[in-house]
Amino acid sequence: MRVSNELGAAHPRVVKFSVFVVNANSIFISIFLSAMILIFRVGLSKLFTSDSEVIEAVSDLTPLLAISVLLNGIQSIPSGKILPFTVSK
Repeated sequence: MRVSNELGAAHPRVVKFSVFVVNANSIFISIFLSAMILIFRVGLSKLFTSDSEVIEAVSDLTPLLAISVLLNGIQSIPSGKILPFTVSK
């Protein structure tokens, strides 16, 4: 919505900046969540079970979850195109 409003108002620099801010926030949040998942991997598995075998298996698989969260957070960057906008008056 913001992008279309700013493009309609002929403010292409504001559009580029807002797209940058959204992508930077997305990357920061996904890095933070991935780090939290890796730090608390044993604690997360203990929330759902008390079986030591399952806790060990979940702890072994949490790096895959962290990678998935990270890639999902930065997915918007390569899937979209940030084109140089030209405004004709």
